[in-house]
Amino acid sequence: DETIHINADNSLGFDITQAFIDYAYYPWVKQRWAAGLGLGIRWMDLRAILQWGLAGGVQDEGSSEAKGTGPLPYVYFEYRRMFSENWRFKAGLGWLQVKIGDIDGGQWVGRLDVEYLLGRHWGFGAAGNLATIDVDWKGLQTETGESLYTGAITMDINDISFFVRFRF
Repeated sequence: DETIHINADNSLGFDITQAFIDYAYYPWVKQRWAAGLGLGIRWMDLRAILQWGLAGGVQDEGSSEAKGTGPLPYVYFEYRRMFSENWRFKAGLGWLQVKIGDIDGGQWVGRLDVEYLLGRHWGFGAAGNLATIDVDWKGLQTETGESLYTGAITMDINDISFFVRFRF
């Protein structure tokens, strides 16, 4: 065996854009709090870029890019509590696990937010969002069922968002 050392520069970058929308129906409503169930969807755009090149500006450079876009639905539970006439606290948790063909995956979505109500229909606030995605894909298979490629995506996405809400 012979080992050849190559001085190379490699970089891998990710660009993730996501948007959430959900609706909760509140069957449990009291004076200062309410709890409900609903459905939600997360729309996600994921892009990964791999770039490589030999150090020192030698010619062999290149890059490869993979993109994926899709809706990720979930079942949702939400609890809200009024602290005063204008301040509201909300906590929500969503989940879904599915298997379709050779793709098996799931997600968890959590959210804590504080909202200031500007009247009957408008409000604004800030939220802390926690999300986990775990997807496995068996990919290409031979006629005997042997997997030639297995893909896996496991990621945690934690962020802070600011929002304006219209209630009807």
